[in-house]
Amino acid sequence: MLDRDADNLAARVYATLGSEILTGRMAAGAKLVEESLSERLGVSRGPVREAIRRLQQRGLVICEPNVGARVASFSRDDMLSLYSVREALEGMAVRLATAAIDDEELDQLGAILDRMASRADHDDDLGFDGDLDFHARIARASGNPFLTRFLCEDLYALFLISRNQNARATTRRAQALQEHRLVLAAIRSRDPDLAEHAMRRHIANSRAFFEAETRVAEPLPPATRDRAARHPVGGKSSRQGLSRPARPEPGAPRRAARR
Repeated sequence: MLDRDADNLAARVYATLGSEILTGRMAAGAKLVEESLSERLGVSRGPVREAIRRLQQRGLVICEPNVGARVASFSRDDMLSLYSVREALEGMAVRLATAAIDDEELDQLGAILDRMASRADHDDDLGFDGDLDFHARIARASGNPFLTRFLCEDLYALFLISRNQNARATTRRAQALQEHRLVLAAIRSRDPDLAEHAMRRHIANSRAFFEAETRVAEPLPPATRDRAARHPVGGKSSRQGLSRPARPEPGAPRRAARR
């Protein structure tokens, strides 16, 4: 009985902390201190420790020696790697789903896209939630429990954390919605090759969008930076208010003087 109660407490703490992490209420990099968490949640430190261990197994929490536990955070390179994994696994999932999905599930996928379209001009989370729901339903329709569990319980959770960590002002909702419709059309046609191609292209486009949005411009070399500061494009001389004429390159023929 005691073991069962401890398991129930650990499960409750696990669900609470997991929800706080995935919704962004607990920020990426935040420390998880057993003592303060046990006080806040009204439980002993044992269930908190067990919950943290489970969250670590899912990749939502990082535990480091002499540092402790903290909410996982992901670098740009981490996210690009996750996109590559997602492209491969979702391509497999949609190929399997194309052969196994029934008409009712297809209609449900269409309804999700219709709801996403109705919220396309609204700045809220429904579009992103609908996107994950669309992908998760395809994963479950694959009929492969291992693939479904890895995508729905692990990989999508990491993307949720990244979304909260790297909130961006611009989105690609209209383009993504059109790509979703192409995926659904391919599934309806029962063409696994076309469905996999459409899904892989969709994920690749999302990866390219993320890569472009998070790219940091490389600094100019010192010599180029100094030259640009001395001679800005379209700049003016501080003494004459005119553009400074460019000096001829060494060895270049000189123009004849006017008479």
